[in-house]
Amino acid sequence: MFILCCSIGLITPPVGNVLNVVSSVTKVPFERAVLGILPYAGILIVLMFILLIFPDIVIVPMEYLTAR
Repeated sequence: MFILCCSIGLITPPVGNVLNVVSSVTKVPFERAVLGILPYAGILIVLMFILLIFPDIVIVPMEYLTAR
């Protein structure tokens, strides 16, 4: 969950450190880069809320793997 939230924070404005680096390295305008990541950021945000609402999606498989 921590990694998911950090990755959302790194690619979304206003901070978006990764987004700033990508736009400067590829010489793509920042606004165009933001429009390019919006679908992916939306999917990550939806996934984050799904995992917050249903934590068993993560907990049950981990309990199964550690029980062996």
